[in-house]
Amino acid sequence: MTDIHSDKILILDFGAQYTQLIARRIREFGVYCEIWAWDHDPAEIAAFAPKGIILSGGPESTIEPGSPRAPQQVYDAGLPFPVYRDPSRILLPTPAVARRVTEVMRRHGCDRVVFGASLPLGVLAPALRRAGARRIVALTHGHEIWWARLPGTRQVLRRVAESVDVMTYVSEWCRRRIAPALSPAAQARLVRLSPGVDPARFFPGCGGRETRRALGIGPDTPVVVCLGRLVRRKGQDTLVEALRA
Repeated sequence: MTDIHSDKILILDFGAQYTQLIARRIREFGVYCEIWAWDHDPAEIAAFAPKGIILSGGPESTIEPGSPRAPQQVYDAGLPFPVYRDPSRILLPTPAVARRVTEVMRRHGCDRVVFGASLPLGVLAPALRRAGARRIVALTHGHEIWWARLPGTRQVLRRVAESVDVMTYVSEWCRRRIAPALSPAAQARLVRLSPGVDPARFFPGCGGRETRRALGIGPDTPVVVCLGRLVRRKGQDTLVEALRA
């Protein structure tokens, strides 16, 4: 006899009127299904181990601030790799965080580490090296220029750069301000890594006719949208020069 619990489905209810209908249709296929509230305990969701999760939407917008969201673990479960989220409210390079990270590294045999932001977590690099990391990359985003200006934080930035194999920078403007805080050897390991754009989705003529009409912009007028503060390190000046050419 087939075990109906072997492939079970969980519906997280956000207040939709058709949640019960969805569940009934699933059960008609002989699949076990339960309905839980959208804010159910993530640990119980993991213990339930559903084969699939359906988010049954409610009346609130998904982009509205403060709108209900399923636990992050629900989204993580759909990824083809494990996701570990540190329980710290503020993620700092503390000994406890170092222990948890090295435990995950050893569990999965990790030997590559990428710090999404060089500071402050890059301070963990020596500990992760001892735990088996063979290559460590630390990314910078621009705020590191302020670390490079102050005596105390400047030394922290220098120490991180000495501990990693590669430190990236987003623009030449940022490199010129970060590099003086580093040793010559660390400066030689700086690599430019500028944010990319998907040309299959963003290209001239990919859309925006309604916006052009609303703003009174002609169909042949070049338009570039830039989301960010108008400051030199964001690179708008380079964009203007490129348009002029």
